[in-house]
Amino acid sequence: MPIFDLHADSLVSAYENGYSLKDCPLLQVNLDKIIKEKYFCQCFAIFVNDNTKNPFNYYKKIVDYYNQYIKVNKINNVSKSGVFKKYKTNTVLTVENARVIGDDLSKIDVLKNDGVKM
Repeated sequence: MPIFDLHADSLVSAYENGYSLKDCPLLQVNLDKIIKEKYFCQCFAIFVNDNTKNPFNYYKKIVDYYNQYIKVNKINNVSKSGVFKKYKTNTVLTVENARVIGDDLSKIDVLKNDGVKM
């Protein structure tokens, strides 16, 4: 049965702890598990703590880390790579906490271009 998981903290956890998003068993979900379990879609949340000094820069570092593992297809706004096309698995970026945007609504366009869907 295909799984559409709307939330996982694995992306930030992997970045913060220097884990591999691909196969670290300490993560709630990793890319190997997504493929093995035949997820239809996994949403990866980017959470920026209220105490983060430069939330937008932190967000961009997380996106860069994510892109090391996933090639963002900007036409579909769904993140895919060749391996995921083969297994019919998708990933989607989400953002928790509007601190990333702050009072600059033009940053919404940046998030959209980065592949953020929610």
